[in-house]
Amino acid sequence: MVDLNLYGPRLKVERAKHHIDQLETLFRDYIRNNMDRMRAKRNRNPLKQARPRTFPKHVPTVLGDAIHNLHAALDHAYHVASDANSATFSEWRRFPFGKDRKSLEGSINGHKAKGLTPSDVVIAAIVDDIQPYEGGRLGLYGLHALDITDKHLVLIPTTSAIHIDRLDFVNAAGTKTGGGIQGITMIADQSKGVEFFEFGDGGAVLKGNPKDAFVIGFGDGQPFEGESILHTLKGLHSATTEALDIIGKKAEIAG
Repeated sequence: MVDLNLYGPRLKVERAKHHIDQLETLFRDYIRNNMDRMRAKRNRNPLKQARPRTFPKHVPTVLGDAIHNLHAALDHAYHVASDANSATFSEWRRFPFGKDRKSLEGSINGHKAKGLTPSDVVIAAIVDDIQPYEGGRLGLYGLHALDITDKHLVLIPTTSAIHIDRLDFVNAAGTKTGGGIQGITMIADQSKGVEFFEFGDGGAVLKGNPKDAFVIGFGDGQPFEGESILHTLKGLHSATTEALDIIGKKAEIAG
């Protein structure tokens, strides 16, 4: 029986969760600030007037840290499993990803020929159960794509959208003017400093829960384009945790 010590990889996953929680706090503040800007000037808190209208500058770096820690957890687990198989150490020995199953298997077989891989049981689990290729069961190829994007572009541009079921315009006194918006989605490109709301003396009242209305997503041309960042990261966090569980259990069988 081989009992893999996956403490290090799990610690990286735990650190990723810390960054995800940090992002959630930053996004919550962003939504609160935007909601405050919607209020009629007479009813606004003057102490909040100077708050930034766009995301804090370190949102992309916190996002990148979360992604990198999840990716690094898989690499670390692969190293541990490879060491348990007495594999040769190499800087190229890292968790395998492929555009499709065929390319994944080709990459693994190339490394296997050089003695760089875990046991056949663990390899089979990666290919069949984890499926780290596009469209694979756990969706971890998207994590790989995000990590590459963050490394190459430094930043992962973000956009935000607000789904408006009903928005009522009000005057400076906070009284409804009769105007409003219903049933639309507004999108702002934060990388260009675009903001949702800029009113004169009046403001607006958004009906419903603002947290449910705002969707902060990945930017155009990026993996998971337009999809919720928090929802995506939480899914990748769960998928990475499951992948580590699979590797650990299969390693026990291999032993």
